Amino acid sequence: MINTDDKIKGKLPYVIFWLTAIIVLFSYLGVKEIWGPEDRWAEISREMLQSGDYFHPTINGEPYFDKPLLSYWLIVATAKVTGRMDEWTLRFPSVIAGLLALWGTIKLGQKLFSERAGLTAGWVLLGTYGFIFWARTGEADMENLAAIVLAVLWYWMRRDKPGFVSYLVFYLICFVGAHTKGMATIAVPMVIVLPDLLREKRWVKYLSVSNFLALGIGLAIYFVPFIYADNTNADYPSTGLRLAIKENITRYFKPYDHKEPFWVYFYYLPRLFFPWTILLVGALWTCCENFKKLDWPTKWILIANIMVFMFFTLSGSRRQYYILPILPFCGLLVSQYLTVELKEKSKQTFINIQNGVLTFILIAEMHSPLIWPVLEKRSGFVAPTELKWMTFIIGALALGVLILNRYRPGAGARITGTQQPLAKPVILSVILIGGFFAFQQKPIDSFRTLKDFSIEAKVLSEEQTDGNVVVFGGLSGKMLFHMEATEKVPNIINETEMQEFLDNTDKTWLVISSSYYYKPLEYILPEGMFTKPVLREKVHDWEKEGNDWKTDGKEKNRAWIVNSKK
Repeated sequence: MINTDDKIKGKLPYVIFWLTAIIVLFSYLGVKEIWGPEDRWAEISREMLQSGDYFHPTINGEPYFDKPLLSYWLIVATAKVTGRMDEWTLRFPSVIAGLLALWGTIKLGQKLFSERAGLTAGWVLLGTYGFIFWARTGEADMENLAAIVLAVLWYWMRRDKPGFVSYLVFYLICFVGAHTKGMATIAVPMVIVLPDLLREKRWVKYLSVSNFLALGIGLAIYFVPFIYADNTNADYPSTGLRLAIKENITRYFKPYDHKEPFWVYFYYLPRLFFPWTILLVGALWTCCENFKKLDWPTKWILIANIMVFMFFTLSGSRRQYYILPILPFCGLLVSQYLTVELKEKSKQTFINIQNGVLTFILIAEMHSPLIWPVLEKRSGFVAPTELKWMTFIIGALALGVLILNRYRPGAGARITGTQQPLAKPVILSVILIGGFFAFQQKPIDSFRTLKDFSIEAKVLSEEQTDGNVVVFGGLSGKMLFHMEATEKVPNIINETEMQEFLDNTDKTWLVISSSYYYKPLEYILPEGMFTKPVLREKVHDWEKEGNDWKTDGKEKNRAWIVNSKK
């Protein structure tokens, strides 16, 4: 039978938890190059700092108000405090939001279930792939998740104390949170608390003047930044509020992009919740099968998970990271599933499968010295020495947990404050999944080359073209960020326009282009110049060919100095 003792002895488990969380989320935070949509937050924040205009976001001087302002402001504030604008600064607000989400999850579990269940849910979340990945990513998704958790926590903390203050704080969390990414921080908490409001007609108590007054204040706080932005720069054509409606409401009911199949979250959620997916399946199956036997808080957390899943599934616009807010509630469901005395035999089976998945990863890590030579022979990939050592060390640490559990089976539970059967997978998941993002990813990221290319291009343009740069074929925010452009960089896609640009300017330009646009550029540049770029972005031998127009199969971006003086 699962140990249901809900009392944690001493503060040691909490000290260990928060130290672990800080190590997992902060280690080498700024080492990884900017990736994917991070470039939008990075470049918009950099341009805000450069221009001093914090209400009219731009990328390369062009309006970009697709997301609200608060997530940019948090990055800007961090930059002002630290005196630097880099990858660490970009990601710091997400890490803080991640820590708040962990705290909110623990407190919600303690409020609903028990002290041990809350801390267990925190450990489950901390060892989850999707949580760690997005908490270490410089976007607004983790702030969005944290606001939702905190709003739901506040509801349960003040559930039996309705009043103006209770309402106002709830709406403030929701509407201020909506300024990080979007209206999901308003809608999702409402969806989550709705089952409890409907139960025993609790909603009747909320039909009060004080509630509507608090709601009005929350709405005003949401609208004011948009109204101010729309009325303070006549030359800025983008309207934040209109885009907020388009990005949230219009996209939900009449999607114009991100159109993925309706079943896609059945695929995304198991990935995001890895490696705890096995126990999540067990929790859903067991709790649904024994629904009538559950107490109300357990029923509610089950219903909340189902409703959040349905809310995002019913939207016509779907993306993997949209459903991130469900992760803390999945963690709470798994934690409570291991506490309730139901289906003990099948529960142990799911725990054994969970341990088997983690043990398989451990075995792969421990056998990595045998795997690297095979990988090198088949693909040409040569793993950095640091990656080889970190992989083996993380595997050895995980193996140590198994050995400790074998001879001191109660030690893990005492250290983590979790139920004894769950202590082993909790520690293994944090070591294996957290260790990957905190330590293994650093040497892996050393293979990325765009940052080095961009910095070299910046130096070259300043030395030889007076800072004149033109991009043919698509300018990335990553390149702009690393080049620290102070003026708008011409970005030309059309072949004819590029030819006219070079023919009709009286300057020397550093022309940058990617391999996808080499073919037309070969005929635009002066004769013989195409094959003699002054700068090449390195591509490793094991990387795949991306374009037939590479002359040696190894470049992604190139740069040429073109004298366009008449």
